[in-house]
Amino acid sequence: MLQRNKNPWDSPGKSPGRASARGFTLVELMVTVAVIAVIGAVAVPNMRTIILRNRLKSQTEDVAGTMQLARSEAIRTNARVTACVSSGGITCSTSAQRFVVFNEANEILREVALPADVQVSGPAAGIVFRSSGRIDSSLPAADRVVVVCIPDANLGENQREITVALGGASTSTPKNGGGSCP
Repeated sequence: MLQRNKNPWDSPGKSPGRASARGFTLVELMVTVAVIAVIGAVAVPNMRTIILRNRLKSQTEDVAGTMQLARSEAIRTNARVTACVSSGGITCSTSAQRFVVFNEANEILREVALPADVQVSGPAAGIVFRSSGRIDSSLPAADRVVVVCIPDANLGENQREITVALGGASTSTPKNGGGSCP
């Protein structure tokens, strides 16, 4: 007896002319894509702000750590050490993309290069740590502040001020610069 090829629909529980459903329908796929688009539209602008805020905090910590290195080096070598904003080398300026530490022999001990969107500003003469680790008591309070900033109006607190106390310790405070940098 000849056996005929069996039709897959002849098995029990399956109806003829209907394939078993697998995958997504076009409507389900469109709804999923729409939900992802809405979530992305809400999350992306907030993510940019979070990234900028973290970059600002990280660069501020680098600059503050560099100032602490300057203080430690002044104590260790029993000599004056200068920490300042610099556009290159050991020449101090009021605003640039670099922060340097150098000793009395004009040797650069550390240099922090900031990303293009981060600016740092400070006193034109820099902050000079004496061999005791302290800074000069005649230095006005305004000349003991270094500001790390990202010029972005959407960031809110787009500046961080690092204030150096007369004893040499520093503190960091967030500030709202209205999107501009000093």
